[in-house]
Amino acid sequence: MRVTTSSGAAPEKLLTCISPVRNKWRARWNVATDEEGVTTWQEADYDHQPTLKELIATVSAWQNAQTDAAILEGMTWEGFKVWLSAANQMNYKAAYDLAVQTDGENLPVSIKVGEDDDWGYVQFDTVDELGAFWKACQKHITDCVSAGWAAKDNIDWSQYDVAKEEETT
Repeated sequence: MRVTTSSGAAPEKLLTCISPVRNKWRARWNVATDEEGVTTWQEADYDHQPTLKELIATVSAWQNAQTDAAILEGMTWEGFKVWLSAANQMNYKAAYDLAVQTDGENLPVSIKVGEDDDWGYVQFDTVDELGAFWKACQKHITDCVSAGWAAKDNIDWSQYDVAKEEETT
């Protein structure tokens, strides 16, 4: 399933049949109009009228990818971006745990921050400094996950005229 971003006049319906002969359907979500009046949304095409379960799976996968990207690229520390890949998260946690367990014997610890064209290193000399950084990482991750859950929870699925789920016996 390929998800694309579109813009223009706000779509009248969130689920439409775009080709009755070929039974092609288009679902839209995340419709938003910015302060300049430009409306954007995400959409995905189906080769059949999707069920609610299929729509939820498509939108959830898209929202999960948005949440992952926000976690990965959205944190800043001392004005620099912090890349929170899974490996970096584990490394930062391990450095903090070791600092706590050894009373800071592994310190100082430095991490690379910033972007390709504007980067540097931040050095943590105390357990408290490293702890503040790790707690900020955790807060960022928690905030991103909570925002992703809220976005999914705020979808009004009743706006979609979906195919009836097939009953199983």
